[in-house]
Amino acid sequence: MFMKFNVFLINLSRSKDRLAHSAKQLNALGIKFERLEAVDGANLTYEQIHRNYDKAANIKRYKKNLSAGEVACYLSHRQAWKRIIDDNLDYAIILEDDAVVDISFIDLHAALSKLQNWDYIRIAHFPEKYAIDERVDIGCNHKLVHFNKIPVN
Repeated sequence: MFMKFNVFLINLSRSKDRLAHSAKQLNALGIKFERLEAVDGANLTYEQIHRNYDKAANIKRYKKNLSAGEVACYLSHRQAWKRIIDDNLDYAIILEDDAVVDISFIDLHAALSKLQNWDYIRIAHFPEKYAIDERVDIGCNHKLVHFNKIPVN
């Protein structure tokens, strides 16, 4: 069955070196991607932040306040999620421009495309200090994990 998907790369327009580095990694693997303009935290207004971010709720749940840059990162990802819906994609891989992409990414992508019944998977390396409820081996030296509590980096 053909899956409709895209690889999105979130990148600030002022971060041309990061874009070049990411493009080099992805192009070397033959991975086509679409650059999405990142929301710049330095340009967010007070109103934009408070319309999209509930400081009290975040502190209650995660015990910390988000910076303007972290709110902008969230808004950048939200733009990507909107594109998944608007473009009627089965799924997408959303990368930030500081991602390290190597040959294992191709195997990971193949493994992810076979999974069913998931809404959101965060691809990252987390130290073992985080409490994990469940681990599922998906092959190619990758595991899906369900965290007891969402890791905050």
